[in-house]
Amino acid sequence: MKKGIVFLGSFGIGGISRVAISILPELLNNFNIKVIQFHKGKYETKLNKPKNIEIIYLLKNDNFRFYRIDLLILSLYRYYTYTIKEKPDFVLSMGQIQNFFNVLFKNKYVSITSQHNIWSKDAKLKYSRWRRYILKKINKFFLSKSALIISISEGVKSDLIDTFCIDSDKIKVIYNPTDVKNIIKLSKDGMQ
Repeated sequence: MKKGIVFLGSFGIGGISRVAISILPELLNNFNIKVIQFHKGKYETKLNKPKNIEIIYLLKNDNFRFYRIDLLILSLYRYYTYTIKEKPDFVLSMGQIQNFFNVLFKNKYVSITSQHNIWSKDAKLKYSRWRRYILKKINKFFLSKSALIISISEGVKSDLIDTFCIDSDKIKVIYNPTDVKNIIKLSKDGMQ
């Protein structure tokens, strides 16, 4: 059975965590999957994640911030040594920093990155013009090195093509999963 790693920041309460929780059962049916996280998420114990998943934490500190260069270097080192030891067939990263790690250290595995937002609009809201320029160059470099980019919508795919000049054949649109069984269950339980 092929080995894979799903790499995310943490099981938090955001969209990436919900997507990961939705796709992990299917991945576990078809691959030997492990999850790498930077740290244990604040809400991790409250999430309905698969019970049989092995989670590897790069850091013990749940107050991890990327401006702490010492923790960033430690994370890079631990990620690199873990992927060398495990020899996965592929790594699916979910999140900007996770995508950087995935592509930066891809050795003999297939690097699959994911994009969950319209970067050009998001960057205009968050960053100065100078910082956007630098981040755009960095993102373009890393995304171009990925074997496959998963986009959650046609709009995100268009933004990747327009903003980073990524070849459209390299981008696969996979919409966010919907847990239909849970929706039906909640509808039968009634509104609370």
